[in-house]
Amino acid sequence: MKTILVLAVIVSVVCVGWTYAFITLGIPLWASFLGAASYFAGGGNKTGLLKALPSGLLGIVVALGTVFLATKVLAGGLLTLSLVVGVAGFIVITITRIGFFDFIPGTFVGYATTFAIMAAFPTSSLSEQGIKAAIGLVAGIAVGYLIHVVNSALSPRLVGK
Repeated sequence: MKTILVLAVIVSVVCVGWTYAFITLGIPLWASFLGAASYFAGGGNKTGLLKALPSGLLGIVVALGTVFLATKVLAGGLLTLSLVVGVAGFIVITITRIGFFDFIPGTFVGYATTFAIMAAFPTSSLSEQGIKAAIGLVAGIAVGYLIHVVNSALSPRLVGK
């Protein structure tokens, strides 16, 4: 079996349990898919963990700060939110100079995940929305790592057979 087919089978099997468990537990499934995508985009393995996790969480914090500043502190509308999002984008890019947060795609995944959670759960408080975003994203990164570990264990045994 070719390596890509082994990975495809592993992902398929994991996705069945992943979908069932996350929906049953109320964890935003799509947020976890974004976390897994960020993990793999970051290179997978421990590198993907070290890139996706801090950057994704930073994105969540910046998104929460963006909405809090625009709606609570400045009490503005769409124009205020748009300006604050622009400032946040500047912050997200410039903070990459700190090595721990140097994975820009992961930061934007966390940022976007948070805004999507806010749209999906509009009556939840800002802190509840942040927690939901973090749980979904982190869980997805963990599932991505699980897929990597299982694939690393099984591929050498199944490739070429």
